[in-house]
Amino acid sequence: MTNFNDQFKEGDYITFSTKYNQNDFEKFSNLSGDFNKLHHDIEYSSLTKYKEPILPLHLSISPLSRIAGMYMPGLSSLYLGHQINALKPIFYNKTINYHAKIISINKIFKILTIRVLIVQDSNICIVAKMKVQARNESWPDPKSDIEFKNSSDQSYALITGSTGEIGKAISHRLASSNYNLCLHARDQKRLNLLIESLSKYKCKIKSIVCDLKEEEDREKLKETIRELGTDLSTVIHCASSPAKSNLKELLDTNYQCLKDIVNSSLQGFLMRQEGRIIFLSTIYLAKPIINFEDYISIKSMSTAYLSSLNNFYSNYDILYKSILPAVVDTPFSKDAGEIDKLIPEEVAEQIENMIRDSSNECFLQEITGIKKGLYGFIEKNINHLSNDNENNIQEFQKNISELPRSVKNKSNNYLKLNNIFKTCLLLPENVEIEKLTYGSTPSWDSLAQLQIIAEFESVFNIRLNSRQLETTNSYLAFAKLIDELNLQ
Repeated sequence: MTNFNDQFKEGDYITFSTKYNQNDFEKFSNLSGDFNKLHHDIEYSSLTKYKEPILPLHLSISPLSRIAGMYMPGLSSLYLGHQINALKPIFYNKTINYHAKIISINKIFKILTIRVLIVQDSNICIVAKMKVQARNESWPDPKSDIEFKNSSDQSYALITGSTGEIGKAISHRLASSNYNLCLHARDQKRLNLLIESLSKYKCKIKSIVCDLKEEEDREKLKETIRELGTDLSTVIHCASSPAKSNLKELLDTNYQCLKDIVNSSLQGFLMRQEGRIIFLSTIYLAKPIINFEDYISIKSMSTAYLSSLNNFYSNYDILYKSILPAVVDTPFSKDAGEIDKLIPEEVAEQIENMIRDSSNECFLQEITGIKKGLYGFIEKNINHLSNDNENNIQEFQKNISELPRSVKNKSNNYLKLNNIFKTCLLLPENVEIEKLTYGSTPSWDSLAQLQIIAEFESVFNIRLNSRQLETTNSYLAFAKLIDELNLQ
């Protein structure tokens, strides 16, 4: 038997493919009554910007019913609704990939929220968010032709330049954190020594030996990435020619290799709806010095490239980040003189933090601490502060500690309330949450109202009476309820 609570977890994902032809459109048009020329008339569509017929939207999304009725949750499904965002047209006679992932579960009402990416030629054409309810607690096991995976399962991290001092530190750090490793190096002997040193960890290790300056060797790297598929969740690109190398070598080992990695890993990341690529950049982008112009320019190009990808893919938990570390104590920095330097293990620790971090920012790692911001470099927040700032923060915290308990509780409760609404209504970050009301907010229907009430009662450990249930139909009404009940 399939049991709802045992079978489904957040992060479960499936993927399948299909194609449509003109015969499929004829069947669809006879059912729907849609005979628009854009979908079947070659001469007419050739005069449009698409240059050929495109699939009707509702034919493209028809497999959403398959996802709900056959897999998530399957036999016991009741399709509650969906939100659709059409980004690009879909064409006939080309493979269409459907990647579905459970992004949240309401166990009280047995509701799955599923995000579906509909992809053609590596382009995300349609994004859908579905809500599907299981009508029963359990039901007979189905005969499924689809493999379920979960994005939290043990996955591979690919580390280029793994035999360098920073690469070795990252390898040990991630191996100890339950990652499998795919290690790249130019020298087989040094790679063998690294693999031997990792034998104490319980992880799988793959290896690839190639010179990233050579296009033919980069093909080996690309093929390895494609073979890993959805088992690859993370890439750390540490490899680089020395800072004094010629411009072409720096370009090939940094920017060109980075583009190859991005393009080769994208399909697997889209299937997982999760992925991380972290590029080892340099602090010289924020604090330039002379005599390293080519090195800084190539690192800047690569960092800007990843930052631009975040504008789109971060919506699907696929993040492209750069770390800009201060000078690190390695053979590469032997000409840096007698200055304070980071040690490789510090960089490795911060890279692991970046993998877990869900923001799309760069990390500037100085001797004195970490700064996060958008590449530019627009600083967002500082983890380690100057003495003056630390004193200010301590004074602020002292003042906060002296506030009445009721005031502090009120602030925390509003944060909890905001999270309830964002989770239940799938709200974008910039929405004016205080203006939300039942019925006038598109995603706030009767089902969402039940979810909000259930989450509210669960978070605050209360039960609302019938009067409260009838009158609490806006964000402000829920906020007022927090005040009335003096919730802790």
